[in-house]
Amino acid sequence: MTDPDRAFRLASAVERNREEPEDFLIPSRVERESLKRGWLAKLIFEPGASAREGESPERMFVEVTRVLEDRYLGRLVNDPMSLSAPAYGDLIEFGPENVIDFMRLGPLRKMLLKRQASRRG
Repeated sequence: MTDPDRAFRLASAVERNREEPEDFLIPSRVERESLKRGWLAKLIFEPGASAREGESPERMFVEVTRVLEDRYLGRLVNDPMSLSAPAYGDLIEFGPENVIDFMRLGPLRKMLLKRQASRRG
């Protein structure tokens, strides 16, 4: 699902790892394919074709909200510093190939994320 006119695109963690296996480490394939609802996936968002000049790639977390057959849906839980899109709370579809890292969330972290979201409106 790549829209050439989008303001951003997701980088392939697998390709980056192939290019620099010693320097760009990623979780195993099994780990990247086993994310659960509520976990955080770290992705690289790159400027897309409709991005503004001066935008640069950013690593941000997406909270997994839905596990599909071979994809994930989640909400962005960071505010981009450089990119004009996506925005905090936007729904992001991604695959295991995009995951550069992940975090399982404990009850305290989940509570803090919910509190942060409620303060945003």
